[in-house]
Amino acid sequence: MSNDEQLVVNNIIKAVKAGDLHRKVEVDDPSLSPEDAQAVLDHYLKRRHSPATHFKSWLAEGIALTATHFINRKTTVSGLEKIKGLHTGAIVTSNHFHPTENTAVRYALRQAGIRKMAVLSQVTNFKMTGFLGFLMNYANTIPVSTNLHYFGRDLPDLIEEKLVAGIPVLIYPEQEMWWRYRKPRPFMPGAYHYAAKFNVPIISCFTEMQVAGKAVNGVKPVIYHVHVLDPIYPAADLNEHANCEWMLKKDQQQKKAAYEAAYHETLTYQFEPADIVGWDYGNTTLATDLP
Repeated sequence: MSNDEQLVVNNIIKAVKAGDLHRKVEVDDPSLSPEDAQAVLDHYLKRRHSPATHFKSWLAEGIALTATHFINRKTTVSGLEKIKGLHTGAIVTSNHFHPTENTAVRYALRQAGIRKMAVLSQVTNFKMTGFLGFLMNYANTIPVSTNLHYFGRDLPDLIEEKLVAGIPVLIYPEQEMWWRYRKPRPFMPGAYHYAAKFNVPIISCFTEMQVAGKAVNGVKPVIYHVHVLDPIYPAADLNEHANCEWMLKKDQQQKKAAYEAAYHETLTYQFEPADIVGWDYGNTTLATDLP
């Protein structure tokens, strides 16, 4: 286990004990000044329709697809029949516990015949360099920023562009990533706001982690099982705000039921050692914060 992983687990335990289930728990996350973030957004918007960007996107998406199949060579999926007839744009939701778990969702959608998926990602990730930076900038990703003009005008336009093209967009309703944390946390409304605003369904997924071997450096490997849940369609008799609230509540209920079926226990937010899948507490140096 790395020291960073120990610190993250410690931060998760503290956040759960404090009842702050949306707290940022990662350490050493990159940060950008408002000016630098604006420069990244301006560059993204300016270049996105250029011939060079189209070529780089084609290349990055091919690499991402190869990586998706490699990472998920042991991933299993259930519930594909629920979305095999869905060929429109949609908002995809799933739990967020690892930088690569979105590939499991992408893998599941491809098994259902949905060939592309866009992902919302923090603008700081678009400042990455090298191979990962290339993928982050060109593999069907959309930056998210708190910049009011971008958030209010550009971001909705970018999401709508994907949806009109029939490309689902993955938006994590939990927002912050909690490493290896298996419980679905309370949702923020963003994903459901866009589903209601653009009158598209929610493709609801829950990704289960299963321990798949002995611990290496204090962390056991895991494989994924993606539960594709019932798609959630906007109700014709509700306005945009009411639909947002209804879809959020429905999705939380579905993911709660999926969690309880997968892990055979009632969902509560009292911390349990099993909440961090594959973590070897016996070797942690942060024993003072263990339950």
